[in-house]
Formats: sequence, structure tokens, C-alpha cells
Amino acid sequence: MRAAAGYVAALGSIVVEALDPSRHPTVIDPALSPRGTVHVAAGMAAVQLRVSPTDALARLRARAFAQHRRITVIAQDIITARLKFRPEGSGGT
Repeated sequence: MRAAAGYVAALGSIVVEALDPSRHPTVIDPALSPRGTVHVAAGMAAVQLRVSPTDALARLRARAFAQHRRITVIAQDIITARLKFRPEGSGGT
């Protein structure tokens, strides 16, 4: 226990500092990349539509294709609540 406490005292601040995201501006959260944004939006759509994430992603792709828009733009609309879905049978999008 004493040895572990010594290691924590010696290395704890170094590890915390190394993991600080502000020290590594080139490392981007995967959820913020275009692909990650699409998956976050698909998850949000899945909850709204009460379908699987796979089905929600297919819906996003279909909407992007039908509207001649990039799927990343559709994803941003979902994340920023400019686009919301309603479950099938509720008379909505």
C-alpha cells in the first residue's frame, strides 16, 4: 500500500497532465468528426423514431439522398434540433 501511494504521488500529476485534452489540440473527440456526428445523430434519431440505430442511420441516408444534401448536414440538423423525427404512425417526419 505504501509503495502504491508513492507511485501515485510521483506519477499521478504526470498522468493527469498527459491526459489533459487541452494539451493535445490535434487529438479530436471522435464524436466531433463528421463520421462521429452522423453516428450521434443516428442515435438521437433512433430514440426519436423508436427504432434500432442501424434503421435510424438508413433513414438519415435516405433523407440525405432524397434531399440531395450531405448526410453530415442532416446530422447537424438533428443534433441542433432543427430536424426532429416522430415514430411511425404518429403522422410526423
